Amino acid sequence: MRLPRSTERLSFRSMQHTDHRLLKNIFQDKDVMRYYAALKSEKEIDEWIHWNKSYYLSYGVGMWMVEDRQTQRFIGQCGLVPEKIEGSVSIELGYLFTPENWGYGYASESAAVVRDFAFYSLAIPTLISIIDPENTPSIKVAENIGMTYQRPVKRWNRSFSLYAAARP
Repeated sequence: MRLPRSTERLSFRSMQHTDHRLLKNIFQDKDVMRYYAALKSEKEIDEWIHWNKSYYLSYGVGMWMVEDRQTQRFIGQCGLVPEKIEGSVSIELGYLFTPENWGYGYASESAAVVRDFAFYSLAIPTLISIIDPENTPSIKVAENIGMTYQRPVKRWNRSFSLYAAARP
């Protein structure tokens, strides 16, 4: 499986079962998960890793671990996943970072690299992001990489905002 290119600050790698402890820092943090349905249990974190590994094999995409390129310190995750929205499958660009790494531009930087990887290496014509309308930081990331608001969509029995960008 190909990976998005590294930047001066960031590198990407496939998720491994040994990443459970690192992902726990995201999925069991109330601030990080505030716009999601619920915190993930230990079992759900294992299922998340398994789900991503199966997507790598089936689709060649998934959520990738994002690390500091110099230190290999875990920063968060960013990637591409097929998502069924209102009966149609689209590729969603998602990102989630540990709170100590908020405010440094890592989300926008990694999302831009993943966007370019999707458009130019995988020839994906359109990307979406599904964002809680109150999640201003995630909306800002989506807008920073050229996504625009499209319409409301339902997810987890709640209303979310659909953002999208087309390959130039």
